[in-house]
Amino acid sequence: MFHTTTSVLCHRITARDCSGRTALAGHGLHEPIARVESQSTPGKKRALRRDSWTNKGRVVAVMLSPTESESLRDNTCRLLWEAGMKIENERIRSAMLETGCQQAPSGRIRIPAKLVEEMAACQKRTQEEDRCDQELHLRCGIDWAHHVIWHNKQEEMRRALEGRLLMSAFDCGPTTYYDYANERLVPVDTGVFITAKKFAQATPEIGYTSTWYRHDVPPSTERIDSLVLALKHTDKVDGIEAIDPPLIKYLKEISEIITERPGDSSYLAGSECITSPLILERRSAEDIVERKARGIHRYHVASMPTIGVSKTRLAPNCSCSPLVTPKIPP
Repeated sequence: MFHTTTSVLCHRITARDCSGRTALAGHGLHEPIARVESQSTPGKKRALRRDSWTNKGRVVAVMLSPTESESLRDNTCRLLWEAGMKIENERIRSAMLETGCQQAPSGRIRIPAKLVEEMAACQKRTQEEDRCDQELHLRCGIDWAHHVIWHNKQEEMRRALEGRLLMSAFDCGPTTYYDYANERLVPVDTGVFITAKKFAQATPEIGYTSTWYRHDVPPSTERIDSLVLALKHTDKVDGIEAIDPPLIKYLKEISEIITERPGDSSYLAGSECITSPLILERRSAEDIVERKARGIHRYHVASMPTIGVSKTRLAPNCSCSPLVTPKIPP
C-alpha cells in the first residue's frame, strides 16, 4: 500500500509589499506546479519516475518537468497579455494602467510580460527563504499554513507535528448541510456552529478549525460575532474572512486587543477570488483596497472552479499569480 499526498504549490497566492508596491505573487511561479509524495510500506518497492527525488525517506515525484513549467509560464504570460483580466474596481484599474498595463478594446486590462518578470524577480528572495516553510502546506493545508508562516510559528508547528497526527478540520465550512436522518437541507445556525467548535476542541488530532457562516445572525455583524463565539469554545481558531470590506477595520482592532501587538491582524484571514474567465470581482477588489488602507498587505488569491479544471486547479492559479496592484491611491 502507498500513502499519497498531492500538494498544489500555486493553489493560493501571497501578497506582500515590495519596493513600495503591493503585489500578488505566487510562490513557485518558476517552479514545478505540483508534486506527489509517496511512502511505501516495509518490504514494498515502487519504480520511480525519471524526474523523482527523495527527501527524508519520502519519494517526491515532480508532476511537471522544468520544460513543462516554462511552457506553462510562457503561456500564462501570453494569456495575461492577449486576453487580459477584467478588473471590477476603478482604483485598481487606474493603478495597473499607471504601472504599464494596457486596456484592451474589450475593457480588460492587459498585463505585459515585463511586469510579470519584475514581480517574479521581486519575489525570488522570498521564495528562496521560505522554501522549507511551503512544506507546511502538505501537513497543515493552505489556510492554516499561511497563518503559521505569517506569524512566525514555523518551528513551533514543526515540533508539534513530530510523531503525531495533527490536522485542520472544517476549514471555512458549508453554509448548509444535508440532514440524512430527516432527508432535508439545513442551514448552518448557531447550534451547528457551536457543536463544530466543541468537537474540534475535544479532538486532539484537530489543530485548527475555521469559523462557519451562520444564517441566523445579521450579515452586518455575523463575522465579528462568529469570531467572538468561536473563541469562547475553542483555542484552535485563527483568522476569519471579513466578507464585507468595512469589517476589516474591526477584525484588525480585535486582533490588536487579543495579541496586544500594534498593527496585528492575526484574526483576519486573507482570501480574495479570481473568477473565470480571469476576473477580479468587485467584492475581492474592494477588499484589497480596504486592506491597503488599513496597512494590511498579506492575503492570498484563490481561483474559482473553471471549465475542465478540477479542485486542484493548476493553470488558473498560475494565470493570476502575476497580478500587480501598485501604489493604490489613498
